[in-house]
Amino acid sequence: MEGGHREKGIALLKKILKDNPHHTPSLIHLGNLYRHMGKTLKAIETHQQAVDQDRDNPRALQCLADDFAAAGQTE
Repeated sequence: MEGGHREKGIALLKKILKDNPHHTPSLIHLGNLYRHMGKTLKAIETHQQAVDQDRDNPRALQCLADDFAAAGQTE
């Protein structure tokens, strides 16, 4: 996925999430891929799902904060 096969990575992560929609690590990674592709709103939506499932997950919270920063919403 990091080697430029982002679309394929997204498809694989979506397949994992179809079987297990509460798999927080997949949501986090999918959101990161969206952000790196410039799809900031999709990243925010995806990371918000991860946070909604696990409010105490520091990685999910940091990724959501990174999304908002990428969107220019630093507050």
